[in-house]
Amino acid sequence: MGAGGYIGHRGRYRLRGQAMQGGGMEIIDYFGLWEHDRSCDPQRRTLEEEREFWRCYARVYDQHAGETGGSLAQIAAVTEIVEPGSSVLDVGGGTGRFAIPLAQRGCRVTVLDRSEDMLSVLESSAEEKDVEIDVVHQEWPADLGCQFDSVMAAWSLYWNLDLQASLQAMVRQTKKHLIIIDTTGSPTVWDHALAVARGGGIVASQARHLLFAGGLAQLGIPAEIRVLEEYRVIGETELEREIDAHGGSKVAAMEYLDTHAVRIRSGWRYKRTVGLIHAQGKNIPARNL
Repeated sequence: MGAGGYIGHRGRYRLRGQAMQGGGMEIIDYFGLWEHDRSCDPQRRTLEEEREFWRCYARVYDQHAGETGGSLAQIAAVTEIVEPGSSVLDVGGGTGRFAIPLAQRGCRVTVLDRSEDMLSVLESSAEEKDVEIDVVHQEWPADLGCQFDSVMAAWSLYWNLDLQASLQAMVRQTKKHLIIIDTTGSPTVWDHALAVARGGGIVASQARHLLFAGGLAQLGIPAEIRVLEEYRVIGETELEREIDAHGGSKVAAMEYLDTHAVRIRSGWRYKRTVGLIHAQGKNIPARNL
């Protein structure tokens, strides 16, 4: 594997592609690993199910993920990278968790998303906050016919089976920065609480941020990996909804959360880690991807 080692909390390392040496060790095929992982996901939805999910979820998305304090570490990291006033393509940007703060900093933001309902919420929020954001209702990968100073995808590439095509489309359309945010796969207190409630083990999640970095390495592009820490809040209503949907003991889950999370008025606060991948345009090979 042509990569450096994991350094730990907020650690950073460089990941570079490595050519196969005759008789040398086998190099991991991150694209193949990604396709296998995504296609075998028991929670994977069909395209129609995916669209229906976001149609139903769009109006309440910001209450759970969009404008909560739990996203502040991610937003701060992105705004640290993206220059004020620059152009940004936000792939799968949804209701504008990143697009609106970037637009408020003077960035010229374009949001591409497959969900008309999420884009509708974004347009209403942008009007309310008096910022201009261009929206594109389209599947990814796509070619918008121009380049942007920064191209980012936060929590939005999980549905695509063809990671290589997704990354190549991002690479072709970025000038300065390519940014991807996704899970580190590390189980949280919330994951443990649900496992206790159901009397079973934790369903492991793939460290998708490493697959993105590995995919870029296969394209010959060095990427920086950051591990961010942020706090999330889970309320009793959301806990009840999860138990009703998938079964288990609410009492057991609450006892675990009371012991291992911080009890606050609105529920329980717990820590999770998030992976951020950053590749700079100057390190992207001058070749047709």
